[in-house]
Amino acid sequence: MNISKRVGLMGLVAGALVQAAPVAKPVAKHQQKQAVVVQKHTSKPAVHAPVKKHVMVQPASVPAHKMAAVQKPVGAHGHNHTCTHEHGAFAWHAALGYGVTQKTGITNPDANYWDAATETDGYNADLGHTSFVQLGVDKILKHDCKFGCTYQVGLEMNIMQDMHYNKYQQGAVVGGSGTGANRMRFFDVSHMSMLAHGKITAKEFSNRLGCVAPVIDLGLGFGVNQVSGFKTVGYESSNSVGTTTSLGEKARTSIGLAGALGVGVQFKPADVKHTSFHLGYRYYWGGGFQTPERIMINTASYEGKLDTVSKAWKGTIAMHQFVFGLELEF
Repeated sequence: MNISKRVGLMGLVAGALVQAAPVAKPVAKHQQKQAVVVQKHTSKPAVHAPVKKHVMVQPASVPAHKMAAVQKPVGAHGHNHTCTHEHGAFAWHAALGYGVTQKTGITNPDANYWDAATETDGYNADLGHTSFVQLGVDKILKHDCKFGCTYQVGLEMNIMQDMHYNKYQQGAVVGGSGTGANRMRFFDVSHMSMLAHGKITAKEFSNRLGCVAPVIDLGLGFGVNQVSGFKTVGYESSNSVGTTTSLGEKARTSIGLAGALGVGVQFKPADVKHTSFHLGYRYYWGGGFQTPERIMINTASYEGKLDTVSKAWKGTIAMHQFVFGLELEF
């Protein structure tokens, strides 16, 4: 091959290379753009990972049991009622009660005047059963969140239905009473008291109906007791008189120390605000009393005689009480 032919062949090859170069360049850019698009498409899910959404709903730093406690239902249809008393409020309460009295502790004050009694308990007898009304107001001092207790102090007034002493006796007649060897003795006792008291309401137990809490109550004050209708009915065999009666000249009033100690439960309905009900028991001591010192004797030997008793009978009021009450807070 001569030189001219070689030069022509090389020119053809160079021209082919020049034409091929511009075509190859756009192809490389197109492939590069596709690679970039593919890279962006594949990296997008990594930026919006669903794991971050889960962390925002319930952070890992909050324990599951605390989250459950926050979501616990409340209100009248739940079990997380707020049954505590409001600090600084006043609580007005009223109650009805029934009392079973204990023996009065009366003994023969003067064996030279009052007749002997052959019974083992002698003059000692109870005052029967009685009902009473209680009215009062308390100041709510403090609610102890640590122990769940509420402390209250206040005043209460107790007014009781008249109580009745009656005692059958047998024994020889002594002195000038003239009541005979078989006799019944009677008198009535009226009682009222004013007590300063403190109350502790323990931590409550709640349910769908409301809250129930134990209560301890202590009161101390004074009682006013009045004895009236003091009399004896008997048979005076020596003068063949069927009945004899000795009457107290007048009622006698005594004032003494009184107190009470009780336990019970408080119930606060779920759907009733500032209202609670109480049911409880307490031991009540109402102080001492005395019978009249002067009596009128009406017998065959002592017709209408007003006699001075050397010593009056003395006793005390004590009873078991059962109380149902209502309390309103303001």
